[in-house]
Amino acid sequence: ARNTVRRDQLAPALSIWRSTHPSAAGEPDRLAIDGETVVEAVRSRMPRAGRHRLSIGSSHGMDGQFAGLVAELGSDAQKARLEEVIAGACLMTLAHSEPTSRYELAHVETKAEGGKLTGRKCVVPNAETADVLVVSARTSGGATDEEGISLYLVDPKGEGVTIREVPSVDGGRVADVILEGAPGELLGPEGGAYPALE
Repeated sequence: ARNTVRRDQLAPALSIWRSTHPSAAGEPDRLAIDGETVVEAVRSRMPRAGRHRLSIGSSHGMDGQFAGLVAELGSDAQKARLEEVIAGACLMTLAHSEPTSRYELAHVETKAEGGKLTGRKCVVPNAETADVLVVSARTSGGATDEEGISLYLVDPKGEGVTIREVPSVDGGRVADVILEGAPGELLGPEGGAYPALE
């Protein structure tokens, strides 16, 4: 059986976190989430075998960590969407690694022009079940420049997105994500996402 973490396993831990952070239960513009705290809350209620999936490495990730990216970089409207993550109703995953990146964090060849993304991501965890892809794309600079990398929220079922599941060495669920003019919603400042990815 694949070693994956279901949404119903995440929801109780996120509910506990929410109950200890009153700002999350108020109006959307008062939503304040510490991504690290979210991760630890989720870890505490996950099966031990699945806890490694909360790291933000090139091939692993889960809601808590990527909720932290949205909390750090997002607009008030984007942060309001974290209510769905907290409720266990929305699964986010990061699509950052590329076939030629060789685990170099700043190596991003996927392009974003006018809010349309074109490129290919690989080893994307849980892409086929995700509700939101957090995709890195280049809006300026060279392929390996730290500056010029932006993040976008992309609908994995939307236009211009193809997901091809591939086996992973640890039995997890990973996929290639092919973007062909896929619409994306900018997350954070254009060209300034690299520090958040570190």
